[in-house]
Amino acid sequence: MSSSLATAAISGTIDYKTFSVPCADFSEFKESLRILRDVDDRIVYRLNTSIPTASFAKDVDTQSKCKKLHDEIQDVFNVRGAAIEKCIRETSDRVAEMQALRKQEPTSHRYITLLRQSQTKLRMMQNELTVEEIVHERTMKAFRERCQSFRPT
Repeated sequence: MSSSLATAAISGTIDYKTFSVPCADFSEFKESLRILRDVDDRIVYRLNTSIPTASFAKDVDTQSKCKKLHDEIQDVFNVRGAAIEKCIRETSDRVAEMQALRKQEPTSHRYITLLRQSQTKLRMMQNELTVEEIVHERTMKAFRERCQSFRPT
């Protein structure tokens, strides 16, 4: 794990707008997404601790709390989506490079191996888009259940 990932994981506070997701190493890519998905993983806890039930809601501004949480969810979702798309583009470029090298040397086992590795990595990154949709849907479902009256502007 890179030092920025380690620092973010240990501190528990992440500046989502400046957090960098590495694309070269798939395990670091996945670890970065895991850290960025912390907001989604803890959504039920966060809702329970910040949004009171209806019987206690009269003393709390639930609309502002819902808005703040919604904004955070959307911000991190946008950051993760952009990071995944960036890594897919970079890996696609790498696959194209490997394909060009393989055409130049069709019998080179090295380029064949590198091409297959890059293609596999690209497929795994593309799968993360599907995972991202599922995570976001699950998070928003939990959010809507507790913040029923909140409507984003």
